[in-house]
Amino acid sequence: FFEVFYSNQCYSRYIHLYRTLREVLEDCTAFAYMMRAHVAAQSKSYMRLSVRYLVIEMLILAFEIRGDLAKADLERLCRLGVLRAREASLLRCQSPKHWSWIVLNWASIIAQRGVADAQAPFNLVAALSNALLKIHKDQRDILDTLALPVPYQYFHLLSIMIVMNLVLWAYVMALSECLFAPVVFFFSSLIFIGMMELSSELADPFGADAVDFPVDTWISEAIQAILELSEYDFPEGEDGIETAIDQEVGLRRQARDIMVMLEKLDTQQQENGDESLRCFCTL
Repeated sequence: FFEVFYSNQCYSRYIHLYRTLREVLEDCTAFAYMMRAHVAAQSKSYMRLSVRYLVIEMLILAFEIRGDLAKADLERLCRLGVLRAREASLLRCQSPKHWSWIVLNWASIIAQRGVADAQAPFNLVAALSNALLKIHKDQRDILDTLALPVPYQYFHLLSIMIVMNLVLWAYVMALSECLFAPVVFFFSSLIFIGMMELSSELADPFGADAVDFPVDTWISEAIQAILELSEYDFPEGEDGIETAIDQEVGLRRQARDIMVMLEKLDTQQQENGDESLRCFCTL
């Protein structure tokens, strides 16, 4: 019971960290999306600056997940060209714990000025600020969860219980005359010790274990999506938008073709599944 409870808690923690981290990245993309949709057309510099601060925040999160922040991390950001020298000088004078708040506040200030300059709906300021506040809240949630591991005493009491159980099983099965006793003991030990090892890996999914999150890949993909969203151009620019609007006739004529294509995809997927099943049966 105690090992099942421990494994369940570690798995719940694992799922919570996964969902929270994905929400952080999605909220960052949503912020860039709103800036591009409502501000970029009239005030592209404001959008680029706020997005740059957002990227800095995402990199700060990547550093914090791996350990405490240090001033050397600012130097790395400066070498990347993401952080300017004057910005790094200001952050060096502040506590590393507050860097995230400061950078997000910079992004919020620039976004607010961009909205005013673009004459966008003023309620957009509240939406952008709420997105930034949620990013910080989820980031703190991740770090606080990592800072609160399973209690030390519980983990070691559970380890002692498992060792004692294995010792008793080894003694009883050694006295047994059944030929399957060693096999039963081997697989029982494998299951109990394996569950403990897996639970320990799930409790901290930021590392190099097989079950750990590919954080670098996720953050890199999110930053790439944000930058592409911020810098892409509509076909033929602003004139192309007007041309596309004038030439749009709807997809009513293509509705049947779309249905046929989807039916073909379902048929192809089913055939691939049947082929995989036949290969498996052959083996």
